[in-house]
Amino acid sequence: MRIVVSPAIGFCYGVKLAIERALSSSEPGKTVTLGPLIHNAQVVEELEKRGIRVAGSLNEVKPEEVLVISAQGARAEILEEALKRGIKILDLTCPELERTRELMLRILDEGYEVLLLGDRGHSEVESLLSFVPKARLVSPGELPNLPLSKKVALFSQSTQDNNALANLAHKLIVQGARELRVFNTICSATRERQGALRKLLPEVEGIVVVGGKNSANTRRLALIAQENGKRTWHVERAEELEAGWFQGIRTVGVVSGASTPKETVEDVVRRLRSF
Repeated sequence: MRIVVSPAIGFCYGVKLAIERALSSSEPGKTVTLGPLIHNAQVVEELEKRGIRVAGSLNEVKPEEVLVISAQGARAEILEEALKRGIKILDLTCPELERTRELMLRILDEGYEVLLLGDRGHSEVESLLSFVPKARLVSPGELPNLPLSKKVALFSQSTQDNNALANLAHKLIVQGARELRVFNTICSATRERQGALRKLLPEVEGIVVVGGKNSANTRRLALIAQENGKRTWHVERAEELEAGWFQGIRTVGVVSGASTPKETVEDVVRRLRSF
């Protein structure tokens, strides 16, 4: 079986920066993340071994501890409450998300109806909407009922699909939007990985997607592969792979999410070669 590995593997810039800063600034036993720092179980386990624990809510964080905010950000009210409680904050929100937030606020001040294409309940989306409460969330495949005489500005969750953003923009134009500004705030790592996957699709019979099951950008890769008719396997670890899955498969592609360590992908490739 021939194995074709995407060139876009390893941590994205935001994830790598968050991990490095969390480790360099942490005091073992006194550093806490509100939810997982990134959506990768192996990395979270390693951070816990190095003294960075995960809290489920702000009530689990002690005043003497340092609260680390993940690359996907946190809701504004959580940050405000943490400061009121005297908790020290290490904000590792991805710089690209901070720029998106600032741009949404500026465009809103210019009189635009601001739309955000994203998944309801996603931590990044919840964070953005808490800072820009007048923005309206639009789920993929949805067409909002808008007063289209107004100016409309369209933004995107960083892990969305480029095609979904383009399709929504097209629908808004067809619906009669008089002025539409589209800001492609899908992050560069997401675009790179989706682009690399689409280049792989014509030359492989199946795709192995490596990364956290709770990672939005990783799940999106699996969805793109499935929508293009490819047999698709989404795994977090090499041990999950079974030789029987690949019977009759002559060529398989391997792609990974932005929060997947390069070493995990290499483990997957080694296991595939053993079949």
